[in-house]
Amino acid sequence: MVVNLILVRQRKMVLPRRFLIFVFALTASCSSDLTGKDGSYFEKGLSEYKNKNYKDAIYFFDKSISLNRDNSKAYAARGNVKAEMGNISGAIDDYDVALDIDPSYSKAYFLRGVAKVEQGNIAGAVDDYTQAITVNSTYVDAYLNRASLYLKLDKIGEAESDYKRIIEIDPNYSAALVGLGYASKNRGDIEKAIGFFDKAIEINPNDGHAYGGRGLTKMEQKKYRSAISDFNQVLEIYPGNSWAYNSRGYALAESGDLDGAIEDFGRAIAKNPSDYHAYNNRGFTFFEKGDLEKAIADFDEAIKINPDFSWAFESRSKAYKAKGNLRRSLSDAQRALSLQPNNREYQLLADELKRLIESDKK
Repeated sequence: MVVNLILVRQRKMVLPRRFLIFVFALTASCSSDLTGKDGSYFEKGLSEYKNKNYKDAIYFFDKSISLNRDNSKAYAARGNVKAEMGNISGAIDDYDVALDIDPSYSKAYFLRGVAKVEQGNIAGAVDDYTQAITVNSTYVDAYLNRASLYLKLDKIGEAESDYKRIIEIDPNYSAALVGLGYASKNRGDIEKAIGFFDKAIEINPNDGHAYGGRGLTKMEQKKYRSAISDFNQVLEIYPGNSWAYNSRGYALAESGDLDGAIEDFGRAIAKNPSDYHAYNNRGFTFFEKGDLEKAIADFDEAIKINPDFSWAFESRSKAYKAKGNLRRSLSDAQRALSLQPNNREYQLLADELKRLIESDKK
């Protein structure tokens, strides 16, 4: 991943920089060669888990564990169920026990790493993926997730090493090529990035992440129509994907189709009502169309969802300034500055508003 998770335009429209951080969810299977009654309960638990009957799955895994306290796979499987139910701390507790029983259980390290990401414990997740790789040097999923976190930490070299290792293991693993595309993009090597995305698509024409990455990279080249085509492909592969709607809306706005952009941002919000980026993007598009009331309403929603979203405060400040409400505008500019004290643009806006307010007093 990258340091800035959003691409900032001069007019403060924002766009996520990556389609998804993780391809893998907390649903890895925990097959077993257990025999006897504990094995029977375990298999029933797996069956209920696959059918999303999580309470019943917990019941059977509990039964299996009660008959065999050394059943590391039952603990890991129960951890998966707890994670699916939103009990991430409980899941980690079960993965801990599984690893106490079997320190060579690479999948448990991997699953605990994914759970730690859910908790925001990035360093702990990296450690767990590293442990999984130490136990199993060809564990491509662990390399992929660790590389994604390295990108998030701006450790581009380490990320590239992991992606290249995946390709050594499996030359046709398109997700690794997508990762190399993002790493190249972050280094500023746009043409090389496009090449990696192209190769990923050649290997797997249904890799929506590759189309998404290529679309974002084309945005940096200002090839908006070509980017829109890539985002269309993402929507073909993942119908209704809110990220793709938001991204395509951004490209439409850049290409001058403000009404089309507003429609796409609306679709993104309908699919993901907590997408404060989409609210901010639509708000600024309304601002450009001169509809200040709708713009402010969208900035209000973005701030309601994320009270620390400085761009929305700056955007709303400019909308209030355009309405002539200088004091409210200054309040928002100062709030943006308090969130990012070293932001020169925010400081200049606040200083300008102070001068205007003082001038009005004379």
